[in-house]
Amino acid sequence: LRPGVAAAREELRAMAYAVSHDLRAPLRHIRGFSEMLIEDYAGEMPYKAGEILRLVMDSAELMNMMIEEMLHFSRLLSRALAKEHLSLDEVVGAMLEGLEGAELISVERPLHRVTGDRDALQTCLRRLLHNALRYRRDGETHAVAVTAEAVSGRVRLLVEDNGPGLREKHREAVFRVFDRAG
Repeated sequence: LRPGVAAAREELRAMAYAVSHDLRAPLRHIRGFSEMLIEDYAGEMPYKAGEILRLVMDSAELMNMMIEEMLHFSRLLSRALAKEHLSLDEVVGAMLEGLEGAELISVERPLHRVTGDRDALQTCLRRLLHNALRYRRDGETHAVAVTAEAVSGRVRLLVEDNGPGLREKHREAVFRVFDRAG
């Protein structure tokens, strides 16, 4: 890597670590205080209040998971991507094993073979599948499809769902971080 690129990657990794460290302390407090309220006042608080506290705890846990993924992704960005021949059928199959809600995902096989970094692909795919399963429209049967298509000598892996999606103005910023092809 060029010295400037290596320094920028190291700076990104250090910033991600610092931010994640700073975010974890308030999350521990949110979870801890919520647990204390539930344990100490379970018999006194209305049922709805307990449900709200459980939602707060679940949200704090989700945020903690997202921080972990941010750290993992920053580590991926700070190293050269490996180039190995991968079967997307195997990579997607591995992602679906043990994934809560996997039965809602249809995979149009066979998928293609690609050359890429397994860890980076799995990280990206894990986040896409998690989001596809998590965000859904009320009252609709949820459907998630994984397909792949060859386009101009490259393979495009698609994760599509019938959820609310991203606003057009946010799409470029959300997916720019994943664009390290080449």
